[in-house]
Amino acid sequence: MLTTILAYVIALAGVVMIAAGAWDLFTLVADADNETVQEVSDYAMGIGTIATGLALVGLAQALRLLLKINARVFTPTANLAETSAYDPLPPEPR
Repeated sequence: MLTTILAYVIALAGVVMIAAGAWDLFTLVADADNETVQEVSDYAMGIGTIATGLALVGLAQALRLLLKINARVFTPTANLAETSAYDPLPPEPR
């Protein structure tokens, strides 16, 4: 349960980072009306923040997928022999 909460907190942090990067890029574009020249390196911080947010969202999704896999494989009531091609024992020699 705590790991699920952690996955959602990481996803929320990723969304916040994406929003912060978008806000940074928006303020740069809004200030472009002035006589100042915006360099490419000015946009690097906003793009990096958005990329970090996307990485956090991907990490949260990977954690959620790992939780689903662990719940499916390590559930004592799961009958894996009927639901997949999983065969725990090798075939008997003749």
